[in-house]
Amino acid sequence: MSQWGNLDNVSLKGTVTTTNSTDLVNGYGGTEFNSNLRAGDYVTIDSNKYQVQNVVSNVQFYITNVCSTNSANVKAFVQKGPKN
Repeated sequence: MSQWGNLDNVSLKGTVTTTNSTDLVNGYGGTEFNSNLRAGDYVTIDSNKYQVQNVVSNVQFYITNVCSTNSANVKAFVQKGPKN
């Protein structure tokens, strides 16, 4: 079972780009969001933590609130929610 701490965070494949004031995250460099993310997971992008709302494809997902910064091609880390 996950301990829900930073030690449980894993790096997502590829990089992501965010735009301030939107809730869409775009992936680059071979991202596989369909395989790596699900609604309810938390992602950390440029030291900001967001909850995943919906995974659209391997290269796009939505978060539950708008991004607080512009970030281009940065690593993202995922904190997985509990397994059902």
